Amino acid sequence: MKRKSPKLKLLVLVLAFTAIGICLFQTSRSTATAPRNNESATALPRQEKGTMIAELDFKPAGNGYGFRNYGRDHDNENDLNPGNLIALFGADNVCQSGSSANDCVLTEPAEEWLEECVKLLAGGHCEGLAVTSLRFFDGLGFAGKASPADFQSGAKSVSDLDHTALISNYVAHYHVMQKLSEISDFRAETWKKKPSEILQMLIDSMKDGSKDHYVMSIGMREDGRYTRGHAITPFAVEDMGEGNSTYTSTTVTTRAWTSLW
Repeated sequence: MKRKSPKLKLLVLVLAFTAIGICLFQTSRSTATAPRNNESATALPRQEKGTMIAELDFKPAGNGYGFRNYGRDHDNENDLNPGNLIALFGADNVCQSGSSANDCVLTEPAEEWLEECVKLLAGGHCEGLAVTSLRFFDGLGFAGKASPADFQSGAKSVSDLDHTALISNYVAHYHVMQKLSEISDFRAETWKKKPSEILQMLIDSMKDGSKDHYVMSIGMREDGRYTRGHAITPFAVEDMGEGNSTYTSTTVTTRAWTSLW
């Protein structure tokens, strides 16, 4: 199946931890629990305040979603449709007849790929939530819509958005893109980097004028095999002294400490 080369504005960083890093992978504090309206964001307990090195004007209470991550408890089969595959691969490569979301009859390989995506979505939507929250932040569009108000009348921020079918489709579209080589190849390269190198990439991406923003995937290796993980949206880096930095991330607000080795 040939595909279009998607112009990706958002790249995915992956940072691997051993068991000592399992505190950074808390599915019970899963993606997208940013509070609505006047509710305060709940952050992990802070150590003493450090010096801010770099940050985006990204606020979890407004730029993060107001509903929780979801997986097997959600009707994932209806989150993607032929229109998503047409956007990714082109109608000629996925439709045995028709050429639009309304009349496309998918080929057998395309149907199989879609079934694999549904299985992936059952494990959660953290990457899709993290990526699309940054796309809202950058004003990037989807299905002819860009701002929260385009998706829902009266919505002033991402946290105002209800979990509608359109939002589910948007999140699912960008979550399953991790199956594409444009994402997985870049991800594989970042596995080889030191945490300090990844941290520098985050700092550089938060500088004024940078066109690259990153989603960070935190994973567990067990017996040399990547077994589980979680995606977050880093939006600030703070120097805590003594060779340590902390990056602040959402959706929820999560603080994680990285020693610069």
